[in-house]
Amino acid sequence: MSAAWNNLLDEAMQLGDVAAAGVFGCRRPPISRTESPDTSETDLALVWRNLDSTMDVSTHHRLPATQMRWIFELVLVYCIRRPDGMQLGLIVKRASPAGFDVDAAERLFEEFRNLKDT
Repeated sequence: MSAAWNNLLDEAMQLGDVAAAGVFGCRRPPISRTESPDTSETDLALVWRNLDSTMDVSTHHRLPATQMRWIFELVLVYCIRRPDGMQLGLIVKRASPAGFDVDAAERLFEEFRNLKDT
């Protein structure tokens, strides 16, 4: 994938408390970033594939979404899908609620929606 996707993921990891970020979809291999040495690229690829499937199932059942968020005990999971099928996934730790910059995340999501794949 292009340098633009890599730069976007680098920005995502700077949002505070982001444990992992990935860009995936459109039948391309996912690219990911993680702060955890215990999380492998294979593990993240499985997570991204499952997020992609969840978005597909939602659309199939006439509940199309461009953004979903799941709240778990230890993490928040965000998935943003563009009209072309590319997706951005974030796994955010919930340990410190003030650590994740929500406003910056919304700007990043908008940047992702408008990013041209060169």
